[in-house]
Amino acid sequence: MKKRGWIILIISVVLVIVLAGALFFTFYYYPNCWDLACFNSKLESCSKTKFVNDAMNGAWEYRIEGKSGNKCEISVEFLQAKVGDNEIVNLEGKSMLCETSYGVIVSPQSDLKNCHGLLKEDMQDLIIKKMHAYLVENLGEVQEGLGGI
Repeated sequence: MKKRGWIILIISVVLVIVLAGALFFTFYYYPNCWDLACFNSKLESCSKTKFVNDAMNGAWEYRIEGKSGNKCEISVEFLQAKVGDNEIVNLEGKSMLCETSYGVIVSPQSDLKNCHGLLKEDMQDLIIKKMHAYLVENLGEVQEGLGGI
C-alpha cells in the first residue's frame, strides 16, 4: 500500500508540472522574432510572437496577442526614446492595444484610431502640441495659404 501511495504522488506531481507547462506555453509564452521579416510573417498569420523594433525615434516592443474576430490584436509598448525631446521621453514604458485587419501587414501604431490605451492618448497629445507649436511659429504662412479660401 505504501508503494502505491508513492506512485500516485509521483504521477500527481508529474501531471501538475505538465499542466503548469501547458498553461504557461498557451497563455504566457511568446516566441521571439529577431527581424522585421519574421515579425511580418507572424503578423500576417496573427501568430503569437514578440518583437523589439529598434527604430530611428526609439525602441518599440510588439506582442501579437492573437485573433479577435476578424482582427489581429497587437500590444505595443514604447521602450526607449532615442531623441532628446523630453516629451518623447515621457512616452517610455507606456503601452496600448492595437487591432489590425487579419492578414494585413502594417505597423500597428500607424493608424491610432485602431488602438486604445495610455500610449495612444499621450501620442495624440504630443501630436496636438507639435501642431499647435507649428501653427504659432508659421502663423503668417498659414494665413497666406488660407487667404484664397
